[in-house]
Parts: sequence; structure tokens; C-alpha cells
Amino acid sequence: MLSIEHYERASKRVSYNHITGRFSHKVKSNVRNIGDSAGWKSNEGYIRLMSGKVKITAHRLAYYIMEGELPECVDHINGIRDDNRWINIRGCTNAENSRNRGMSKANTSGYRGVHRRKDGSWRVCITTNGNRFNKSGFSTAEAANLWAVDYYREVHGDFYNEQRC
Repeated sequence: MLSIEHYERASKRVSYNHITGRFSHKVKSNVRNIGDSAGWKSNEGYIRLMSGKVKITAHRLAYYIMEGELPECVDHINGIRDDNRWINIRGCTNAENSRNRGMSKANTSGYRGVHRRKDGSWRVCITTNGNRFNKSGFSTAEAANLWAVDYYREVHGDFYNEQRC
């Protein structure tokens, strides 16, 4: 686990533009000048920076720079992992962060939480706060999704993301 000192060290070496979400170097070295862009895009799609010999994520550093602390998680509201504008990131818990995830790659219905049963009917299966909830008997995937969207809106609150359901 990274310590707060990694973020403190990095915040002294780079500046953060909260409007664009970009980072730039504050310290000149042999290979970079002050003002040069900092960070790179990882294979997972996140912007990463170095703090000493440790890789840190830019969205967590942005949160630290703006708030002076680190929450359990930092969420990209629009789900775009390299969009580190301040209006697009928020502190959250692991549970809240998982509510903003998109559909599983294994999904075959086209709707989040909607599955076809062996008898041909459709069911909704949603896990929230460790509790699994199932509702069965829908005649179409669309009908199951309408019910699921209402449920997601109710239980996920601000972390409900219609584009990701």
C-alpha cells in the first residue's frame, strides 16, 4: 500500500491543472524541463506518475493536491480513466466505486445485472453492500432492465450511472 508520503513527495515535484486534469513538472532534471508534461497512460488506461521509485495514479494525486488527504478510493465520475479534471473525480468507498463500474465483459443480455434463465425468462441479479438481490419472471430483457434501472437509481444514489447500465 502506498503511503501518504508518496503523494506528498509527488505534489512537490509536479503541478496539477484542475481544469484540464493535466500534470506538469515543477523541477528541472537532465531529461525534462519545468512545465513539461508529467505522467504516462498505463495499460489499464490510468495516468500514472513516479514518486521516487513508486508508481502512483494521477487521479489519487489530484485528489491529494486538492483536498490534502486521501479517501479509500477516488472515482472517475464519467468512467473515463484518464480524465483527471477535478470536476470528474470524487472520493468514495470501495463499494461506491464499484457501483460506477460498467457491465461485465461476460454479459450477454446487453443490460447490467440482467440474465437469461434456463426456462427462457429473464432475471435481475444485483449485489449491493454485500447483499445479493434477485428478481425473476421478466418476459423480456428490456422489461428486466427497466426494473433494474429503477433499483439502481434508488440504491446507488449519486453513484448511479445510467450510461454504464
